[in-house]
Order: sequence, then structure tokens, then C-alpha cells
Amino acid sequence: MTETPNTLTAKAFAILERLKAFVRNEHRKVVLLHVFYTCYILALSSGCITNAYFERYLMVALESLFLALCIGIVLYYFHTHDLRLPSYGLIWITASNLFLLLFFNGFSNCAILFALLVPLGPFFLLSLKEALLNTLLIYIILGLLLYYGAHVYTDHPLLHNTNALLNLLITLASISAFGLFYHVTIEHAYEKLEASDRQKEILLQEVHHRVKNNLNMIAAMLGLQANRHSNELQTQLSESKGRIEAIAMVHEMLYRDNNYAEINFKMYVQELAALIHSLFPRNSKVSFHVGSNDVLLPLQTMLQLGIIINELINNSLKYAFSDDTDDATVRIEIERAGTHYRLHYSDNGKGCSDTSTLMESKSLGIKLITLALRQLQGTMEVKNMPGLTYTMEFNHG
Repeated sequence: MTETPNTLTAKAFAILERLKAFVRNEHRKVVLLHVFYTCYILALSSGCITNAYFERYLMVALESLFLALCIGIVLYYFHTHDLRLPSYGLIWITASNLFLLLFFNGFSNCAILFALLVPLGPFFLLSLKEALLNTLLIYIILGLLLYYGAHVYTDHPLLHNTNALLNLLITLASISAFGLFYHVTIEHAYEKLEASDRQKEILLQEVHHRVKNNLNMIAAMLGLQANRHSNELQTQLSESKGRIEAIAMVHEMLYRDNNYAEINFKMYVQELAALIHSLFPRNSKVSFHVGSNDVLLPLQTMLQLGIIINELINNSLKYAFSDDTDDATVRIEIERAGTHYRLHYSDNGKGCSDTSTLMESKSLGIKLITLALRQLQGTMEVKNMPGLTYTMEFNHG
């Protein structure tokens, strides 16, 4: 089956969003390790192919060993999420590879330049004390290698040139100073940012918790008021109570899941559907199917969708199904379509003979749906399949 350009675009957008979420949400060392290991595995793979082409089979064997070690450490990380072994593994596999490259290439100037970059790794990935100790050990090994090379290659233009060796030493000192400066400044900045983020998370959690409690208090007051009035007014007050609870549920999920930017669509709709369903005991046989592919939506988008879905579920449970319906089903699905989201809502109930005038109704529920769609800059199409099917498209939040 050939994929359409729209499908490929949607997949590309999905991949980019996952990458953005990963970089935004993960610790910087996790992001660095992912980038370093990806680049290094690609470099080792290309090195194996190149050396095999030139029949340098000893280098192929060594780089294949390093490649296997890298893949093993990556699998270990995915299993344990422990950063210590992957950090040390990357530093010393890279150092060993470059030192062997230096040895087998006759201490060429190019190989020496690559080896000079090895001390940066510890400062990027380890604590300050560990970085200093590992850098010192790398310098000792590099010094011993250069000392060995000076005795083996008596006419080497770099190893027997005092000025060149002095420049090499200055370069090593400069690289180490940069690594040390990077480590101290970045670590300090991240510590301040993490402390600030923790404070903001606590404040946001408290705000959403208070908003949720206040909305639930208003909903409870409407419920008490409904009990004191006639059936018609009682129904209206109960519906308003449900609308407020739908909004309160958004704030509850934000502070409960410790994600103050986005809400899982599927989890929210499942909980909302269960809440509304519990208010209609005569429709206890109605089943709900929610599909979303783990779509995450921002607060304002989810608030508007909560209002729309609340009204549609209420309409389905009140009007779509008769008491003797056995296979009553409501389906709610959302998908990303390029630069838009597409929401499908359908039930297999009685349907509506005139869908053209349905959205022109003067009922409060339809007005709320229209206002919510306007906030989302969205459109809606209604079809009688039989059973009503609503298809909405709206912009990304």
C-alpha cells in the first residue's frame, strides 16, 4: 500500500513532535547520551564498511567490537535507565578507539587531533570530581602513547618537534579549560533552573488543585440546588453541573499526572465518558471506544474539546438509544492530519433525519459546541450513517 503525501507529512510531524518533547522533557545528560551514541554508532558502522572496502580487517574487527559494546550499553540503558555505565562506556570506548586509531595510523597528525577531543567527554557527562580523574587518566595514557611513538618513529615530524609538542600541550590545556568552564557554568545554570522548575511545578500543582476544588464546589452547589426544583429545572441544573465537572477534570488531570502543559486525550475522554455514563443508569449497556494513538493536547484545547465531547455524549445517552438497545456504542477518535487535528465522534443510535438544521438548533448544548469550535478555529461536519457521526477539524494548540 503506497503512503500518500499527507500520511508521510503527518508521520514527519509526529516524529518532530516526539523529538521536541524528548529534548524538552528529558535531562540534558540523557539527551547528550542519545545524540553521542547515535552519532558514534553511525561513525563506527561507516568505519567498518570503509575498512572492509580497503581490506583492513584488523580495524574492522576492532571497530565491530566497539560497535557491539555500544549497542550492548544502549540496550542496557533502555532496560535500566541508569546513566552511569553508558556515560563511562561512551568515554572509554571512544578513548580506546581513538588511541588504537592513533597507534595503527603511525601517530599521524590527524589521528592526534582526534585524540585531543577525548578529554571533553568526561566534563560533559560526569560529575566534576569524576571528570577531573578520568581526564587525568586519559592524559596519562595519551602521554605514554606519544612517548612510545617518539621512540618507535624516530623521524616523526611532530613527536620530535619541541614547538609542535608545546603547541599540543597548550591545545590540551585549552580544551580541558573549556571543558571545565562548560561543566561548572552549565551545571550551575541547570541547578538553578531545576530548582526554579520545582518551585513552579509546586505552584502550578497548587493552582490547578484549587481551581479543581472550586469548580467541584460550584458543581456540588448546583447538584444541591437541583434537588429542590422540578424535574425540568433539575435536569438543566444537572447538565450544568456536568459541564463544570468536565472542566474540573481537566485541571485534576494536569496536577495528578504532573504534566502542566499537555493532557492525554484518551485518558481524559475515558474518565469523562465514565462520569457522564454513571448519570444515565438506563443506558448502562452503552459501550465507549476511545482511540487516540497517545495524542497529547494543551490545556486550552482540551478544555474546549471537553465541552464539546460532554455535550455530544449527553445527547447520545439522552436521545440516540432506546431502552432495549443491546449493542449501543459510542466511538470517539482523534488523529493528527498534517497541521490539524481531526476528531471523529459517532454513535449507532437512532440518528437524525435532518442533519442540516441540527447545528442551527437554539439549544444551549449546540451553542456551547459552536462557541467551543470557534475557540479552536475548527469546523464540524454532521452525517447520518445511520446514527450520528460528527467530524471536526481544528488547529494544533
